[in-house]
Amino acid sequence: MNRRVVSGFCVTATLVALMGVLMVPTAPVASAVVGGSCSIVVSPTVAVDRPYKLISATLGSDCAASGASFDSWDVRHSYYGPSGSFIFDNTGSDTEAFYDWEHYGTYYVEPSLAFDSDYNDLTQNTVSYVVKSASRVGVSATRLGSYVTVSAWATYYSPAADGFRPWVRARAALQYRACNTCAWTSLRAIYTGSTGKAAYRAYAPKARYYRAISTGTTMVWGKTSAVIVR
Repeated sequence: MNRRVVSGFCVTATLVALMGVLMVPTAPVASAVVGGSCSIVVSPTVAVDRPYKLISATLGSDCAASGASFDSWDVRHSYYGPSGSFIFDNTGSDTEAFYDWEHYGTYYVEPSLAFDSDYNDLTQNTVSYVVKSASRVGVSATRLGSYVTVSAWATYYSPAADGFRPWVRARAALQYRACNTCAWTSLRAIYTGSTGKAAYRAYAPKARYYRAISTGTTMVWGKTSAVIVR
């Protein structure tokens, strides 16, 4: 009898112990709140062609998908430092003013602050753009028998003059092709003179297509002219 009681007691104690282990409450596993992303889109090139210019920026499609409510990026010149900012407060676009007396070169657009309507932080991207003077390039040609004289002219925006001026010593590549769908072929590299113009006389018994492409510099963007036929 005692053995049965003892044995029963042991079994009961074992069951209680096991149930206690099984019934111990466990803390719920917290799921990490992961915010979305919001990106800014800015043209990588800015051509200054007037004393005052607006640099435009828009938000990427991921911003709306993430429910972005407020987003901002700081603008920093690669050498001179802080320059301005782009701010989107429930808007899809913003502009940054640029005056022609400001610094040319590379500007970085870097994350500042972004969150959704529930104030969850959003990850942001970094982009950059380069500011230089705009340029204009034109080409013309005259034919005399089997020879064609191809002329090119180039101007650039001068901040000191607040307008376009002849681009002296500009390098331009003259090109031609035999048909409208043919590949372009190099004709001659020329340099403009004091008036921003240069010319080259070539043997061309048949009509051809011509164009001029100026080579950019650290301060001026290059440009491709319209196409002419002679």
